[in-house]
Amino acid sequence: MNNMGDIGAKFEWDTAFCGRYFSITPNKGFLPANDSIKFDVAFHPDVVEDISFNIRCVVDNSIPLALQLSGRGV
Repeated sequence: MNNMGDIGAKFEWDTAFCGRYFSITPNKGFLPANDSIKFDVAFHPDVVEDISFNIRCVVDNSIPLALQLSGRGV
């Protein structure tokens, strides 16, 4: 994620409903102005089926960002 603005912003991923299968690191934090951050997404299924979620990242003073996560447990 890039913050190309003049002001830093807090962010937080809404993973409450998909945390059993996916985790994102860092889950929340602060992104300074004119900086960027990379996220690690981990998939840890405990079932053998297709799993898909649309999650969002709430960012201060911005519309939420969307991310589609999908995987298949084997």
